[in-house]
Amino acid sequence: MFKTVKKFMPDHQQKQLKKYERITEDVNAREEGLQTLTDDELKEKSHDLRYRVQEGASIEDVTAEAFALVREAAHRVLACALLTYNFSEHCH
Repeated sequence: MFKTVKKFMPDHQQKQLKKYERITEDVNAREEGLQTLTDDELKEKSHDLRYRVQEGASIEDVTAEAFALVREAAHRVLACALLTYNFSEHCH
């Protein structure tokens, strides 16, 4: 379906979409590695990321890692909330 939609998009939008697709693939590739970390290790990764940006890393260099960290943290918080309120759903 995306290929059909892309045919009607101007070239500059297709280029931007490709950039987002690469970032999404990078975020997804990091998922398994982040799932194995403890909450404290996840916090440490977040602090390391913040430090790298403060030391001059570009936003483009850390975007995928930042999104992956946020997504993993959200999964954990939402899973905890669901368990706390005894919902039968689980976040994965």
